Amino acid sequence: MTELAHLQQQFVAFLKTGDPSLLNSITDQSGLNRQQRASIYLSAYQIRLTQVLEQDHEMLGLYLGDNLFDEMVTGYLQHHPSSSPSLRQFGDALPKFLAATPPFNAHPILSEIAQFERLLLSAFDAPDAPHLTLELLQQLPAQAWPQLLLTCHPSMQLFETQTNAVPSWHALKQGQSPSVTEPEKKRYWLLARTPDIRTEFTPLTQIEYQCMQSFYNGLPFSLVCEAITPFCETQEQGAQMVINVLQKGMSAGWFSQFSVAE
Repeated sequence: MTELAHLQQQFVAFLKTGDPSLLNSITDQSGLNRQQRASIYLSAYQIRLTQVLEQDHEMLGLYLGDNLFDEMVTGYLQHHPSSSPSLRQFGDALPKFLAATPPFNAHPILSEIAQFERLLLSAFDAPDAPHLTLELLQQLPAQAWPQLLLTCHPSMQLFETQTNAVPSWHALKQGQSPSVTEPEKKRYWLLARTPDIRTEFTPLTQIEYQCMQSFYNGLPFSLVCEAITPFCETQEQGAQMVINVLQKGMSAGWFSQFSVAE
């Protein structure tokens, strides 16, 4: 290992774990001692990571307030030091941290708000892809529809919640107070980047969620219809519901291409 590579390893270890080995590579100078000089870089590093979480989780920060947000950041930095060259991934483990760590785990809405904000980032950062139009599907022969396979747009994200995370996030975004009333049942959401490059989130019914999850998992049209049969009175009704989801998804840009299974 070269001397420079060894010094870089020491520097990273000091930033992430406080390993004091780096101090031996710092020369003495008048004024601040070695520890104080190294701590300047440590403080700057931690401030930058804190800024990343503040930027990526702005509404979560408003929901928590300054003191609890600072407590969250301190704990997260200790348990999940940055391990990627890109700061984009730094907060990926935050939802799990909040779900498992006191006092935050006493409030499941915190983890779900954090997860929602991560999904918004993923939808925004997803690769570009064409948006499938209904006109293209209408050219498909009727006999090919049972084997129709739809590819979801790379930005599409599905999200299932047990709390008022999404309405609370939206209320905070609008400068309003979040709802304190918890839902009595699960809620379903779809996030995607629209054809005009806006990231949107849409509430789904359970049937719509089941349809989109089936398409996302690569099921053909006939099996998607079969998957929602328990929710419908007839097979025809189920097929029509799937078609309604297709039409809704085409307008919103949820699909990028299609093929026909052999």
